[in-house]
Amino acid sequence: MDYKNYNVILDRLPAVGSRPEVLFRQAGDGFLQVDYGFVPRFNLLDSFRVLTINNAVKAKDVRGLYETVPGLRTNLFHFDPEVLSVQDLICANSV
Repeated sequence: MDYKNYNVILDRLPAVGSRPEVLFRQAGDGFLQVDYGFVPRFNLLDSFRVLTINNAVKAKDVRGLYETVPGLRTNLFHFDPEVLSVQDLICANSV
């Protein structure tokens, strides 16, 4: 199998100020994982950022979004790809 062309990163936002780079990864059919920072680390500010953005996305009441699973520096979004496109979900995360 040729892994050179295998890339699950769909989009990214550059680092700005105290916000690290944001990576949007395909996590399977109907799942999007949002990572804050390319290098795994624990940072309390990242954890608060994840919770704040999680609450903002949920407040938008996005049609087709089933659930969110916030973590320490990531957030997993479970959605219906027949109702909600992954690009629209990425836009909803660009708070």
